[in-house]
Parts: sequence; C-alpha cells; structure tokens
Amino acid sequence: MKYNEIFEYTKELTDCLCSLQVNRYACTKEGLLSFINEQLYNVIENADFKGDFFSQMTSSHNGDVYELSLRLGYTTLVIPVEKEFWIIGPCTTETITDDFVQSILTKNKDLISNPILLGNQLRKFPQISSSKLRQLGLLIAQKAYPEAEPRYIFIEDQNELIEPVLVKDYEQILPIRHIEERYEATRIFVSAVSHGNFALAYDTYKALLPDISQLHHSSNQLRNAQNLCIIYNTTLRRAAEDGGVHPYVLHNMSEQFALQIENVSSYDALIGLAEDMLREYCTLVADSGVSNVKPLIQQAIVYVAINLSDNLTTISVAKALNLHPDYFAHLFSTEMGITFIQYVNQQRIKQATALLEDTHLPIQQIAITVGFNSASYFSKQFRMIKGTTPAAYRKTYTTNK
Repeated sequence: MKYNEIFEYTKELTDCLCSLQVNRYACTKEGLLSFINEQLYNVIENADFKGDFFSQMTSSHNGDVYELSLRLGYTTLVIPVEKEFWIIGPCTTETITDDFVQSILTKNKDLISNPILLGNQLRKFPQISSSKLRQLGLLIAQKAYPEAEPRYIFIEDQNELIEPVLVKDYEQILPIRHIEERYEATRIFVSAVSHGNFALAYDTYKALLPDISQLHHSSNQLRNAQNLCIIYNTTLRRAAEDGGVHPYVLHNMSEQFALQIENVSSYDALIGLAEDMLREYCTLVADSGVSNVKPLIQQAIVYVAINLSDNLTTISVAKALNLHPDYFAHLFSTEMGITFIQYVNQQRIKQATALLEDTHLPIQQIAITVGFNSASYFSKQFRMIKGTTPAAYRKTYTTNK
C-alpha cells in the first residue's frame, strides 16, 4: 500500500511539472522491452540488453535513480521500486536545435528520415533541465525509501546498450514512416483541435486514417492500435490545453479515455472511440477554452465547472479566489464580455441541454441538477439562451434524432 500511495503522489507531482508522464513496468527484460516499445510504437520484436545495463538496474540498491538518455533524443527517469520500474517521462533536457535533430537522425537513420517531423515531435515533449530532473528523481526515491541514501546514475543509450531486432513489417507499423509526407496535415489537425474546430480536425483525421490503418496488417493489431491511441489521447489533451482548457478539467477526460482504450475489444471499436475522443476534446475546447483571459479568470472558470450545481454567486466565488467581489465582478466582465452570473447561466444551460438530449430526467430535476433552484427561472433562462422552452427543445430533438 505504501508504494501505491507514493506512486499516486508521484503522478500528482509529475503532472505539475510540464505534464510529465509516469508509468509502471515489470522489473524484467520483458518489462523494459514493453517500455521501449511504447516509445517506439511496437517496432521492436526483441532486444539484447548489452553489457551490465539490465543486471545493473534489476540489482540496484533501494533509492537508486537512473537518468536514461535514449537514442531518439529524449530522456526518461527510471526508478526501480520493489519489483517494478517506474518510468517518468519522456522529456527533453535541452533546447531542440537543428544540429541536435540532425545528430539524432544520424543515430537513427534506419528508423527516421524526416528532420522536420522529428524536430516537431521532440519539441512537443516537456522540457526540463537536467538539474530539475535530478531533483525530481531524488525526491521520489527519498519518498519511497526514506531510510536509504539515494544514488543518481546517468546512462546514455548508445548502440552498446540496446541492440534491437525490428519486426519484419515495422515500416507499416511505425507512424513516423506513414505521416512523413503528411506533416502539414498533422500540423493542421493539432491546430484545429486547439481551436475547437471539429469539422476541420475530423477532415484531417480522416485524411491521415488510411496511414494509421496500416496497423491492420500487424500480427498484434489491437495492441499496436491501442498504443497508438494512447499517444493520440495525449496529443489531443495537449492540443486542448494549448487551446486554453485548464489541466484540471482535462485530467478526468484523459483518464476516462485511457481506461476505455485499454478495455476496447476490437480494432473497429477503437477507431470509433478515436472519433468520439476527437469530438469530445474539440467540444471541450469550444466550450471551455480560456487561453486569452487572465489566470484569475481561468481559475474562476474551472471553479464554476467543478461546482456548477452549487449556489454560485459573485461573492461566493470571489471569496473562494481570495478576491474582493467588486474587483472580481469587474475583472470577469472585462475579460469575458459578459457578467459572471450570465456566464454561469450559460454553462448551466449547456449542461441542461445535454441532459435533455441524452436522458429522460424530468425537467424540474434537470433544473436542480445543473444548479437552478426554480424550474420557472430555469425555463426563463433556457428560453433566453436557446430561443425555446426546455420541453419544446427536447421534443424537437427527439423527433429529429
């Protein structure tokens, strides 16, 4: 139980540091291979761990931390805990320059050939200095083994460390190969998501899908597609965050999709899930994106999203944010172009609209659920915003469905 609690603490800590990822793998060669394949899109069939690399990590002392500089240009922390490897990252520890990208291409000429794509992929990783990365690793090791004296060990992944045997059809599996000529479409796709433009994002997604569908020829089709969908989920989350959605709001959606990806039972079902993910992230950006407003107003918007059914007033929210109510009211209307109460009512009507479409709940219960104390006031606000009554809206929606 102790290590589960520390792992959860580690997830919270890394999520605050440039959205670093943290995962667990079995403390075996297969576990390390799973980690490497997750980063390389399952292109490695087997791997020979050279020298004492594997034995060193599996026989490490309590509190040891490894900084593993991988040949693809990024860095991860590896912390052996009990019978697991805790992998934190990937991230970059230096600025991604053209010369750096070219050096990585030289090391990986059999895997990667497009410098523009590689550079942009590396720039998407969180960047954290080596000193901060070291402090993070030692902090977690001390948390897991407070009685031990932690050691920080740097390992550079060169050819003498890991010799991979690639699967025969890796060129069909590796997405980097497939989208080299579609870099511009990929850039447009990410930009469309960050602006909440589902129509454009969906068009570019469909253009890229034939390439992704090459995974259909893999002997491990579903697992490869799930791994790719995990990366896709992360890409959508980062694009939505770029679009101004607060990380707190994104966290639950991202976690729910991660569970659905793991539980999906077929390739076709996964493709359907990918489209649902795209729609949900774009809708979230369109509804919640607040990238152009002050941080205090972003906090207020997140507070409203979390507490929508509560009695939200200018005074209560200002108090929660440690602001004077008059200052908060003025700042909100200046930044958002509407009053705080108008914004709250808009968000409540959006949620009520979804409940009218997707449930058979009585209208009075929907009003209470979204935070209206009076069904008549709810109907008045609904008519003001949607141009019709809740009952008429539900009837029309049901008829046209």
